[in-house]
Amino acid sequence: MAGATLLPASALLMTKGKAQADERQGQLTKGDVAILRLLAAAEIIETDLWQQYNELGGIGATGSISQPYITDLQVLDGDMPQYIADNTDDEMSHVAFLNAFLASKGEQPVNFDAFRNIPPSKVTGVPQTGRLTNLQQLSVDTSWWVSYRSTTNPDLGTVFTQQAVQGLNVGQHPAIPVNNADLSSANHLLAIAFTAGFHFGFIRQAMRLR
Repeated sequence: MAGATLLPASALLMTKGKAQADERQGQLTKGDVAILRLLAAAEIIETDLWQQYNELGGIGATGSISQPYITDLQVLDGDMPQYIADNTDDEMSHVAFLNAFLASKGEQPVNFDAFRNIPPSKVTGVPQTGRLTNLQQLSVDTSWWVSYRSTTNPDLGTVFTQQAVQGLNVGQHPAIPVNNADLSSANHLLAIAFTAGFHFGFIRQAMRLR
């Protein structure tokens, strides 16, 4: 995922639990634990990025200083604030469920708080706590949009390399306002909102591949 902090595989798979070598008596195997911890790690990362979108563009942010950003997101879809809020709630529930299940089996839940070192947006009202993902410097592959509109089939060998938005897959682009000045930057703010919109689709594609 573009902008996400990369972590060593060992950090995802280490556990102090008592995973069993077989599935007797309902115990988790070591493989089960590894898979569950990997899924929890992915959900934590996804939750982190959706929380950043929700702070500035979600339904709960309506009427705040970030209203211009919300308005530009709604150019893409009038329900975008609700969509962002719902996705945030969903991802948080996934993390809670997976970690609670691991704990119920005597396994160590996944916690990435030690890796929250990326500075947040400086827009007024945004919690100034470290983040796992960087939505202020993204490269977004928009070929998924081209594939959805194509009459050809990737299962039959079609490879999609054309970008729906030229240049968004190279360089670094913000998908959230970086500071208060961005909220009054007209076309620049619209470009930020559109980057977010294409990133939403990119996230969905990544989750499908997962």
